[in-house]
Amino acid sequence: MISQEARDLFAANVKAMTAGDAAHLASQLLPDDVSRLKDIAYVHDGDAAHLLDIYTLADAEEGAALPVIVDFHGGGLYYGNKENNECRDMLLARQGFAVVNANYRLVPSVSFPAQLADAMAVLDWIRDHGAEYGLDAERVCVTGDSAGGALAL
Repeated sequence: MISQEARDLFAANVKAMTAGDAAHLASQLLPDDVSRLKDIAYVHDGDAAHLLDIYTLADAEEGAALPVIVDFHGGGLYYGNKENNECRDMLLARQGFAVVNANYRLVPSVSFPAQLADAMAVLDWIRDHGAEYGLDAERVCVTGDSAGGALAL
C-alpha cells in the first residue's frame, strides 16, 4: 500500500517532469520519410497504458518483415509515456528498423512487477501480431532508457 504522502510526492514529481519535457515533446515532428502507426492496443483492456506505436520508413517494402527494436521509456516507473522517446524512435526507423514504442502501467496505479508484465505482453504481441504489421519476430532487440532500460534487461 502506498501512503497518501508518497502519492503526493509522485504527483508533484510528475507535474515538474511534465513541465520540463513539454517544449521537447512539442518540437518532435514526424519526418516525411517516416511512417507511424499510433495507439495500437497490445492488451485489449481499454487502458491507455497498454498502447504502442510502430515507426518504419514511409517507403518500406510492402510485405517485408523488418527487424524490430522495442523501446521502453524511462521515468522511474512512475512517469512518462511512449511519446518521450519518439525522436529517437524516428531516427532508428530511418535506419531501416521497425521501432515499437510502448506505454506501460505506472506507479502508484500499480506496483512493480506490473511494468515487467506489460513489457512481456509487448513481446507476446509482437510474436502473435507482428507479421500483420511487417515486423520480423525472429529479429527483435529490446532497449530503453533509465527505468525502460531496466525493463529491457
